[in-house]
Amino acid sequence: MDKAKVIAAMNDALRLELASALKYLDWSFRVFGPTRKPVVEHFLEEATESIDHATMLGDKIVSLGGKPLVVADNPKTPDRVTLDDMLKLAVANEEAAIDAYTKLLGMVQDETHLRVLFENQIAAERGHLEEVSKMLRR
Repeated sequence: MDKAKVIAAMNDALRLELASALKYLDWSFRVFGPTRKPVVEHFLEEATESIDHATMLGDKIVSLGGKPLVVADNPKTPDRVTLDDMLKLAVANEEAAIDAYTKLLGMVQDETHLRVLFENQIAAERGHLEEVSKMLRR
């Protein structure tokens, strides 16, 4: 395992998770209409889980001897956005997380504890993707 490359990829995933938390929080403020309450609850749960994932990544980066880079891109949500737009953005966000953890998984195949950790992250993100995809169906 190339520890420096793994730490760099983990910092990329950390940035993604922190940005995800901000996106979900931002989207929770923008939901209107009769389905507002369950969608807001969903977005807030996702924001909390993204913070949990970021915390796990930061702790693991330190365990590997690296320095976590605690930065996040500002959400770039258009001013006028529908619930369907937000859910489509959420799908893209979950796909990006799956890609980040899949990349990490490929880098740590010889490290059982990291392999299992990233397999579990992929499973969690896949579950989120499936849930949001169902929310888009009509």
